[in-house]
Parts: sequence; C-alpha cells; structure tokens
Amino acid sequence: MQFALLVLWAILARSRTITTIPAAALSFIDALAIIFLSRREHIHNLRPSTLLNIYLFVSVITDVARVRTLWLVQDGLAVAILYTCSTALRFTMLLLEATEKRHILMSTYPSPSSEEVSGILNRSVLGWLNPLLLNGFRKLLSVGDLLPIDSNLCGEALQTSLPSLWEKCMYQSSSCKIFFDIRAWLTLP
Repeated sequence: MQFALLVLWAILARSRTITTIPAAALSFIDALAIIFLSRREHIHNLRPSTLLNIYLFVSVITDVARVRTLWLVQDGLAVAILYTCSTALRFTMLLLEATEKRHILMSTYPSPSSEEVSGILNRSVLGWLNPLLLNGFRKLLSVGDLLPIDSNLCGEALQTSLPSLWEKCMYQSSSCKIFFDIRAWLTLP
C-alpha cells in the first residue's frame, strides 16, 4: 500500500511539495522495516515489541491528522482514499502488535506472569492488573488469587544474585554503600 502511495504521489503533481516523494519513499522503507522487525521481535521476545508499539502508536496519531488534511484539500481523492486505507491498516498492525503472545508460547515458558507478556501500551495503563482488580471487586482476595510475579523477582533468583551484587557494590564505590545505609536507616522500625 505504501508503494501505491509513492506511485500516486509521483504521478499526481497538483498538491505535491518537494518533500512529498521523499516522505513517501521513507514511508515505504519503514513499512519494509516494520515487517522485518515485527518478525524478529515476535520470535525473540515474550512481550510485544516496545519499539514497534510506540512507533505505530505515534504514527497512527500523526496519520489521522494527515488523513483529515488530505480529505480537506480535495485535490487528490485517490491519494486521500489510499492514505485512509493505509492508516486503517497501520492501526490494525498496532492492535496486532500490542496483542499478548501468551496463547502461542511454547512449553519452555510454562507460566509467565501477566507483566512479563504485556506490551508497553498495556503496561503504561496497568492493564495487566485488570483481572486482579475485577477478581478483587467480586470477592475478597486470598494469596492464591494473586497473579504470578516476574521470574526475575522470585526469591531464589534474588537470593543467588544479591550477595554478588552487594560485594561488587561494596568494592566499587562508597556512594552505593551510602545509599544502602540510608535506605536501611529509613526502614528501621
């Protein structure tokens, strides 16, 4: 679709500026980059791609303003229609990229926490907490109702890594020790 927009902008010269064709060419290149990056992120990460989600979110917002302007200009109806379709497709890509991959995870990730598989949009509004909040609204919560925590925050992982980090901190700088001393002093009963 971006290639079709590039061709249309090259053919229609009525409302074209000197930056229109380079911008359309860059838009075509970014569409190709999105395909590559989406595939790579989908294979290598538990959560949806933060970079793609932010880019597509900002892109959709700016494209909506551009679509409005193209419809108001009334010079190139074909460009306005194609750009509207392109923006709708980009919005669909945003929705697909923001979707959690929990249902397609392999057995190597037996039970990831909701926070681990949530994308940037879901984490920014704390949407991964909605099931817990709804459950708490319906009944009194117990420990078994709580969501699993991130594997990096489990007690076993912290117990093995904290002593080595503490030793590194003690030998590297005194400011780190001061921070921990102040923190320990403030948390005394």
